[in-house]
Amino acid sequence: RSETKNCGAMATFLESSLLATRYVPGPSMERGHALNIYAHPKEGKLIYAFSKYVVVRSLEKSTENFVYRGHKFPVGVAQFSPSGFWVASGDAGGFLRVWSWDNPEHMVKLEAQVLGGGIADLAWDGESKRICVVGDGKGVVSKCVM
Repeated sequence: RSETKNCGAMATFLESSLLATRYVPGPSMERGHALNIYAHPKEGKLIYAFSKYVVVRSLEKSTENFVYRGHKFPVGVAQFSPSGFWVASGDAGGFLRVWSWDNPEHMVKLEAQVLGGGIADLAWDGESKRICVVGDGKGVVSKCVM
């Protein structure tokens, strides 16, 4: 049984039942750079950066994947808070974004340029209140944000 429809010589469309699955890009590696993949503390989800996007991939259902598109520069790292309610993500412009994971609109709580260069990694404190970032700053290469 064919799963495509030929609608003329120029286009081929998938059946609508096949569009229920959301395919997301896998993590990509760049030579000389760390590959940061983190797990949700309570759910079966992984989070990682891909280009200007933050990808949240479900380990249980392929239909529950999510791509966050809020950054203007390539994202270097993204991590869930220990509570699981927030996500912090940092990009090549030195911008840190903290946004809601548990809200369907994924509201931004904080957006600030914390370093003069790209953010390479970040870490939450145990209470989900503070974030330390490290990266390529001009003079300042690490900073803690409350």
